[in-house]
Amino acid sequence: MKKVTYLWMIAATLLVGCAADDELAGSPNDEGEVTVKALCGDVPIEFGQVDAEAYVTRGAITEANFGDTGDLGVFCVAKKAVLTGASEGRTFTLTKQSANATINLLSIWQDNVKAKINQTSSGHGNLQWKDTDDTHFYPNKEWFAYDFFAYHPYTDSVVYASSYIMPTIEVDGDDDVFYATAAAPTTGTYKDLAYCSSYFKETANAGETAQLPYFSFQHVMAKLNFTVRLKDTNSSATLLYVDSIAIENFPNVVWVRYLKSGVTASSFVPYDPYSSGNFWLREADGSSISGKMDGVDYAYRLSTTKTTVGDCILIPPVVKSHSRSNPKLRIYLKDDAGSVYTTNDPIAITAPAAGWESAKQYNINISLSSPVKIQSNARIVSWDSSVEEIDVED
Repeated sequence: MKKVTYLWMIAATLLVGCAADDELAGSPNDEGEVTVKALCGDVPIEFGQVDAEAYVTRGAITEANFGDTGDLGVFCVAKKAVLTGASEGRTFTLTKQSANATINLLSIWQDNVKAKINQTSSGHGNLQWKDTDDTHFYPNKEWFAYDFFAYHPYTDSVVYASSYIMPTIEVDGDDDVFYATAAAPTTGTYKDLAYCSSYFKETANAGETAQLPYFSFQHVMAKLNFTVRLKDTNSSATLLYVDSIAIENFPNVVWVRYLKSGVTASSFVPYDPYSSGNFWLREADGSSISGKMDGVDYAYRLSTTKTTVGDCILIPPVVKSHSRSNPKLRIYLKDDAGSVYTTNDPIAITAPAAGWESAKQYNINISLSSPVKIQSNARIVSWDSSVEEIDVED
């Protein structure tokens, strides 16, 4: 599959100050509990520029639509020990269940924190923390080097396991889901310290340039585009227009998993195989496809000309062997009087041999021979230009 071709740069700005002693215990608050704020050092975690030509959701980000992606979730996760000799342990926990409260906090240092994209006057944008508090610093106890994991759209539903962190996202066909883990530097005297405050400080002291961590985001979802046409001229059918198109009873919860270093993801299923729902085709702005164009006529009046309908439906990447891998498509037509026409049963679209794959587009071409008899076929067009033909009939 083709990765989304843009970079998210995370810049760490060095502030004047003294580094905290690694051997100092985490500072307690009045209740004797260790807090994130007390463990913050003097190097903030800041985010840099996002390319204006980057692909994020359904198309290229432009000056007009920067910020339309909504909230992202960001994790700053310990990936390895970088300093030794302190009395405290050096084993981090992704489940946050260590008896050592400091270990719990330092293991997942930024825990599903909301971020957003702010548009700049140049048409670019910056990824920034959504809140403005003072806890977004690398920790003063430099026990670990950190990894950054980010995903979209934000969810409060996160599973913490010994080998992974997994946001679980309910989808309805409208939101794109994408994720990335920041790349680590491969060169430099202090590359093994990345990423913690010492990496940036020691690199600067040595007169070297630190490599800023960056994200190359990947799409999780598959994209379904739809066209509709009449097979033959039919005076009664031309009085109808497309009111809505739905994919019924399809998996509707996506799992986005960050893996602890060294754990294989070969057996991981990126969706909940037991949860399902309906996905409705919408316009790019999220509105219904049944509205009138410029207030004059309905946008998708039937004709013998193939017409692209709506924007797209985004579905999870479901494997061929799944019991619901063949989506059930239902199309609803209306006449000017408001009467609704549809098939008695939904149409099954046979999944491609490889299943529905992340970051691929599938063109679903629907041909209507009458208001009650509908035939369709789908052409799969990968983002890397490969093409597969799929024929479907009711």
